[in-house]
Amino acid sequence: MALKKEDKEIQDQTFVISVKTFFAVGAGLVLLVGEYIVLQSDIEEAKRLPKAAQVEITRLEIEMNNKLILQHFEDVEKDIEQITKQIDELKQKIYEDFHLMTKHEKDNYDSK
Repeated sequence: MALKKEDKEIQDQTFVISVKTFFAVGAGLVLLVGEYIVLQSDIEEAKRLPKAAQVEITRLEIEMNNKLILQHFEDVEKDIEQITKQIDELKQKIYEDFHLMTKHEKDNYDSK
C-alpha cells in the first residue's frame, strides 16, 4: 500500500514542546487527579454518615408562626401610629410657639 503524498507529510511532521510546558501540563494533571481522589474519598465518607433526619413542620407550627408574624406587624403598626401622633403634636407645638413670637422675634428667626 503506497502512502499518498499528504499522508506522508502528516507522518513526517514533528511536535515540539518545551520542558516548561511539559512540566506545567504534568502539574495540572497531578492536581486534577489529586482533586478527583479527594472528591471520591469525600463521597465515600458521606455514604457512611447517617442520613439526616427528616424535619416535619406541623400545621400548628405554621399557624403559630403566622400568628406571631401578624402580631409583630400589628405592634409595628401601633408604634407607627404612636410616632405619627407624637410628630403631629410636635408640629402643632412648633406652630403655636412660632405664632406666639413677637414680630421682632420672627424677623430674627427668619434671618437665621
